Parts: sequence; C-alpha cells; structure tokens
Amino acid sequence: MNFILLGAPRSGKHLMRRYIRSHPKLNCLTESDDVRFDNGGVTILTNNYKIEMNKYPLVILLRKNLVEQVLSHSLMKVGEEHQRHYVDGNQKELNEVTVNVGKFGAVYGTIKNQTEYILDETKDTNRIIFWYEDIIPYNQTGWTAWMPNKESARLCKFLNVDWCRLSAKSKRIGQYNKILNLKELYEECEEWK
Repeated sequence: MNFILLGAPRSGKHLMRRYIRSHPKLNCLTESDDVRFDNGGVTILTNNYKIEMNKYPLVILLRKNLVEQVLSHSLMKVGEEHQRHYVDGNQKELNEVTVNVGKFGAVYGTIKNQTEYILDETKDTNRIIFWYEDIIPYNQTGWTAWMPNKESARLCKFLNVDWCRLSAKSKRIGQYNKILNLKELYEECEEWK
C-alpha cells in the first residue's frame, strides 16, 4: 500500500519510519520533497505535504508536548562544528546548558502553527494520527525499541497488513535535565499559548 508519513520537525518521523520498516510487508522511504513511492510509504517534509495529500492515506505523527519537541530541536547537533541550536555558548558535549529563550520562542511558535495547520488541513483526508508520546517504548533495553502493541495494531490495521510486533533500532535521547533554564522555558511557553 502506498501512503504518506507526515509530521512536524522533531516529531519522531525517524522512529516511526524504522517501526514501519520492521514489518515484513511495509517500507517507508526517507524524507523527500515529492512523492516517489517504492512499494510502500514516503516521508514528506512538512512544508511540502500538500502534494497528493488527498490521493493517499496519511500516517500523521505529532507531539503532544511542544516544549519537548522544541527542546529536541534546540539540542540537535548541527553544522560543521556540531554546535547545538539555540544553546547559549558552544558546548561540544551536552553538559549543563542554557537555551536562548527568544530563539526557543520563535521555534515554539512555528511548530505550534505547523501542528495546528497539519491537523486542520488534513481533517477531511484518509488519515490516522499518532502522537510521539504514545509510540515511544514503555521500556527499552539496549538499542531495540518496541512500539507499544496498541499503537502497532492501529498502524497495521490502517495500512491493511497483518499485525506484528514493530521494533526499531533507537537510543534514548532527551537529556533535558541538563538544561539550566528548563523551568523558564516551560513558563514562557505557557504565556505563548
């Protein structure tokens, strides 16, 4: 079955794509600007998702906790020197850091708008919505993450394949306890709502 995997930045698309690929009858290509199917799904970049969205089933992945979504973006390593987005200072390793509140707020607003836009623009399509917080494993040993059975069953049913336990090679991330101004970021986001 051809389908589109759609989600906002840092919503867990890589994890979901790995889950999908673990099914013997499913595949999902990496992020693309256009729809090029290869016996399965394709992940569409958020800003280009209007392509064919009424023609194919949509597997939509979003996050309930937008603050953590933006934190994930903020702590992502970027650039040649592997600096982290929006971190005050240029730490090469994630020790204790302070996230720039102004830049954080701008990204928070963008992701909030993208999430609302995706939900609104796809409401009349053949879609299934997953929340990142519901697909992350309850527990994980080593590198193997197992998608919770309830969510795995929903996905398999929607994509019209037999259920099987979906897994992904993954590592736990989200070292938010290292962020010195975490409380301030949450308080600011409450005001931005």
